[in-house]
Amino acid sequence: MAKAHFRWLETQSFGHVAQQIVFQEYVDAVKEAGRLVQTLVGAMVQALEDWSLEPVVRALKALRGVDVVVAMTIMSELGDITRFDSPKQLMAYVGQVPSEHSSGRSRRQGGITKTGNGHVRRVLTRAGLVSSFPSSQDVTYSGKRNRRAPRCRRSLENTETTMQPLSASDKAWQTVG
Repeated sequence: MAKAHFRWLETQSFGHVAQQIVFQEYVDAVKEAGRLVQTLVGAMVQALEDWSLEPVVRALKALRGVDVVVAMTIMSELGDITRFDSPKQLMAYVGQVPSEHSSGRSRRQGGITKTGNGHVRRVLTRAGLVSSFPSSQDVTYSGKRNRRAPRCRRSLENTETTMQPLSASDKAWQTVG
């Protein structure tokens, strides 16, 4: 919750003492849960430094709506994404493809299949929802973009000299889309 919301909550009062006590317990529980989340995110950031997938996680964090928790969740659940031959295979694994009911000439597509890795699907869905907010309201995104732009540019400049020719699977990724 935002600090302004907590300030507003502090102004709330109830006529009965028991109601006020219960209300304050709820507010304190939410604040404590927020502190716990921040502690866990800090531990994740520390663990990221020694992780072999750290460069991929950092690259994912450059995407709008993706923070360290989302990026680390995706990579820990998927592992080596080069095992997928195409983005279609990856999305099928996650369950982000439309269902289809076909018979003869009739073809009807429905909602997503929801098969596969539900944890990654939920994280991707939430990241997509967050990224749908206008950037003028998304202070976290605009600050992240401004801080990361030079680092991403330097990173790309450093990798340009070491790029290898595309493999067959890399070319497949380029043609799908």
